[in-house]
Amino acid sequence: MTSIEMIAGTYRQAQRELAALQEEWRQRQVAMRAENADLLSAIDAARVDVSLREASLTSAALAIYNITGSKQPSEGVGIRVHRTPIITNVDDALAWAIEHRIGLTIDTRRLTGAVAALGLTPDWLEVIEETQVTISAELRGKAVPDAR
Repeated sequence: MTSIEMIAGTYRQAQRELAALQEEWRQRQVAMRAENADLLSAIDAARVDVSLREASLTSAALAIYNITGSKQPSEGVGIRVHRTPIITNVDDALAWAIEHRIGLTIDTRRLTGAVAALGLTPDWLEVIEETQVTISAELRGKAVPDAR
């Protein structure tokens, strides 16, 4: 037997050992799932419940924000408003950029950033606001690790 054949043989043996260990692990996981089916089902139900309650909390927080403008409608709940400037007329934007000596070609990302930094809203620019609710880690509590 040549040296390479010996190496190939030990490689195949290592592959078989790995496959056997992986199969044992798979079988143990199947047994663990069967043994803990009630617990896993309860965890799934709790995750759905938390998700539904989070959606309800988010909806209520947005409603309060829309009525009152409060960015902290409750302890542990916050509102963030992201402002995204969007160029609605590239020709007007380019003319404005040239007039203000910002450039001869338009880099929309840099231009919207510069205009936003200056606090300007030219008529060719529309600002889209995206409101998001944040829920603090303390309010969420510790997450249960995924058992699957």
